[in-house]
Amino acid sequence: MDKLNIFQKIVEVRKSITGFSKDTKSFGFDYVSGSQILSKIKAKMDEMQLLLIPSVDYSTVHWEKHNYVTAKGKESMDFIVTFKLTYTWINAEIPTETLVTEWLALGQQTDDISKAVGTALTYNERYYLLKILGLPTDEDDADSKEPTGGKKSEFTSNNITTKMLIDMAKEKGIAETEICKQYGASEIKYIKQDDKKKAYEELKKMGEEENKTIDHNKVEAIEVLAKKKGIIMVSICAAYNITKFEQMTFPVWREATEKLESRPDKKIVNKDEKAENILGGF
Repeated sequence: MDKLNIFQKIVEVRKSITGFSKDTKSFGFDYVSGSQILSKIKAKMDEMQLLLIPSVDYSTVHWEKHNYVTAKGKESMDFIVTFKLTYTWINAEIPTETLVTEWLALGQQTDDISKAVGTALTYNERYYLLKILGLPTDEDDADSKEPTGGKKSEFTSNNITTKMLIDMAKEKGIAETEICKQYGASEIKYIKQDDKKKAYEELKKMGEEENKTIDHNKVEAIEVLAKKKGIIMVSICAAYNITKFEQMTFPVWREATEKLESRPDKKIVNKDEKAENILGGF
């Protein structure tokens, strides 16, 4: 029997894959780990005498700090690391026969540059293997792959996935628990699909409206709320260095609304108390 070339051997490795189960959990969702993928193909790689060697081009390593303010006004800082990563398949029977793939590695983690590097290495290895071997994934996403032969997820969609909603919430600085509370679910994955789409669109709009002034409906809403709490417009606007509600951006409007909602409703007992509470500041 003729010896297989490197491409035929990689095909044999791909054919040996039977399925994955979600064995790792992070940020509230389950996903297929890179170690599971390697363990699935290691025996066949050994049989085919295939080696996979990763190599970092250290001249391309770049890192930077990304300082930003979340949608809730909290200051945060991430480390972002990028570098060129090369994966080389080697046919051990004929070592000169290789397949080389260049890959851009990117990792991002909060407050820890070593974790950013680790993220770049592990995540990119996982996705590289899935793509180079043409392995099946749910919606082209390794993190949303359902267990083979396991219970089918009740909440799957070709549109908004659990991971997409979680990632969007993280990007906007919104806690998962806030979303769950809004839609009466213990975890995001248990939110009904229609509500999941609605929550995603609402979070997405937060970014789109970041630098825009609020519309008439939001102006009217905060006016009604301020009157209910007994706080005059001048007091609220002064806190944000503006002269009228129409000048509020969406983040300012959201913050002011949250502050107003946390206050007790105005209870007027007499004229003196009314004047005191209204002029008490915001």
